[in-house]
Amino acid sequence: MSTTSTPALRVITFGELTTGAWGAAWGATEASVVVGSLGPGAAADVPAPGLAGVAPGPAGLGTPATIEGTAHDGDWTLAGERADLTLSAAGEPAAAANGFDQLCRVRGWIVVGDARHPVDSLGRRGVCPALDLHELGSIRDLSGWFEPGEGLALRSLRSRGARGHDRDVVTAALLAPAGVSATAVAEPRMSTTYAADGRPTRVSLELWLEEEEDGEQYARRFAGEAIGPGAELSCEQAGVHARPLRWHSRGRQGAGVYLLVAPRRLR
Repeated sequence: MSTTSTPALRVITFGELTTGAWGAAWGATEASVVVGSLGPGAAADVPAPGLAGVAPGPAGLGTPATIEGTAHDGDWTLAGERADLTLSAAGEPAAAANGFDQLCRVRGWIVVGDARHPVDSLGRRGVCPALDLHELGSIRDLSGWFEPGEGLALRSLRSRGARGHDRDVVTAALLAPAGVSATAVAEPRMSTTYAADGRPTRVSLELWLEEEEDGEQYARRFAGEAIGPGAELSCEQAGVHARPLRWHSRGRQGAGVYLLVAPRRLR
């Protein structure tokens, strides 16, 4: 996969199961952000009701926002009509294709419908090279976090024209709190179930870690389900569907976001 000379892509996802507030942003300095609220009780074992609201715009599209910050050791800001957030490092960065993914603490507010919602949750922030979207058929970007300071990040790139997932370029890392190194994943495996409209509804991950000194290899397993219908980010070069997730792993529940990116074809 080649890169272009355009600014590096920045990806932000955040969410909290108790309040149901969540959001995602995609872009370089100028980005698109979508926010939503599932309402209290999103952590229940039954699917939460539909979104209480989504950032307004044509067909529920995201709204413009500005992202400031690229370093892993400084604060970022995400600012727009529907969000004013500060993202502070909450863990060590995990290297990812000339960039990084990192747990962060997200604080501030979002506006859903006509209501302002406070935000104080874990999330993920990431930087990756500006991919040549014209070469790609799809991108799947998954993230999740478990209080007080564990998470995951996975990115799957599929070449344009590819008929299956056997040649997807998949990278992943287990994100850790401050003072603990992130864990690289030697062999990430992902399976997604889609609805009739092509939107993701369930996902399962097997993240196989590097071999231990005794030669054994271990996998961390995660299962997630969509807990809301999601929303579309308004990006010029790609259609980006963002969907909030509830993750399960080792008896715990966590929040997350599934981004399904479909680069637009040139005319």
